[in-house]
Amino acid sequence: MTTLKFKTGVRCDGIRYAKGQVKSGFSDKEVSLFVKENVAFVVGVPDSPTNQVDNSTNDEMLDDTPKINDKEEIYREIDENWTADELKIDAERIGVDFDKKILKKDLIKLIVEKDYTDELLGMLEDETEE
Repeated sequence: MTTLKFKTGVRCDGIRYAKGQVKSGFSDKEVSLFVKENVAFVVGVPDSPTNQVDNSTNDEMLDDTPKINDKEEIYREIDENWTADELKIDAERIGVDFDKKILKKDLIKLIVEKDYTDELLGMLEDETEE
């Protein structure tokens, strides 16, 4: 199966793929869609011994996404990986108290100010480990 690396966070068929995530197991149709939409690029092709990677450690070996430290980078990472609706759902899951009519930018600001960023960004790491 073809291995892709995601250029940006994207959700497809209910599955969220994080920016920098490397994942294999996609059909030719899925590969074409992700590449055509410019959200991912191919990093490994089937039946190529030089490109085969042990999938159990694939994410750690090929994920060169830098760790996020400053507030602007954190804000950008959250904004790129969540839609407004997804962010509200996940923020509620981690215990953030907010008005349901809050704007996405204000919810991100609240998450950063109240120091919920580790829990939220940890959700991306959990998804990449699946």
